[in-house]
Amino acid sequence: MKYSCFIAILFSIFFSHSQNDSIVISQSSGSYEAFILRASSNYGQLVYETDGTEPNKYSTEWKDSLAVDKSKVISFGLKINDKVVYKKTCFYLINFKSTFPVISISTPESNLYDPRRGIYTKGQGAYQDSAGYWKNANYNKKWERKSRIIYLDLNGKEVINQNAGLRIFGGMTRNASEKSLRIVARKTYGKAKFNYPFFKYRSNKKYKHLILRNSGNDAYKTRFKDVLATQLSKNLDIDIQEFQPVNLFINGVFWGVYNLRERIGQHYLKYNFN
Repeated sequence: MKYSCFIAILFSIFFSHSQNDSIVISQSSGSYEAFILRASSNYGQLVYETDGTEPNKYSTEWKDSLAVDKSKVISFGLKINDKVVYKKTCFYLINFKSTFPVISISTPESNLYDPRRGIYTKGQGAYQDSAGYWKNANYNKKWERKSRIIYLDLNGKEVINQNAGLRIFGGMTRNASEKSLRIVARKTYGKAKFNYPFFKYRSNKKYKHLILRNSGNDAYKTRFKDVLATQLSKNLDIDIQEFQPVNLFINGVFWGVYNLRERIGQHYLKYNFN
């Protein structure tokens, strides 16, 4: 048993620090029409998940190929000596025409909706105040859950694929059925930054935090009034949050158009104004 664990640890270190062909996948993340996905490994048994959870030794064994006929996230795991020692996640956007970039977030459903730990739900300890708002709700707490972020540019090409923290963002809009989200790059998840120029009018290529904003009080109307107001303010020579409309998918399901925004804070000042 100790020997098997030692071997598994060695494989884990090797695969996590090298760019190699440990898992060979026929199609990388991107935009496609329906296709047959093939994957293989010369090092061990492949397992996979499609519901946002990370592969583990109990995950479904991969059987050569899979028909991908709708948008989905597939997380592969390389299992050696009954341990998953390497993981790789892909997002496939199927038959979806988009004039915006696409962001995929994958995370176990329990991270969103479990009454005890889900960040998107009221939870077990919530109660209503005299105004009818929920207090002590899960979505009002500063909870963060691990997630996988994949970003496809306007050409459908993967430019970001990394683990990150996922939080609920906002004030009173947390009580709405559709909430704004905040994603955070942390070294504990793998990478300390999102290294990509998300915003057309910014030269910055490093971001610690990003907001997926539902447009606040305008979430169920024009969906762009919040962005319009800040863009008009540019002529007043004041600092604003830049934006990029994106199509959001969570665990392979389309959630709609959100506004990707900068988050005002110390990192905003550091990377935009040195």
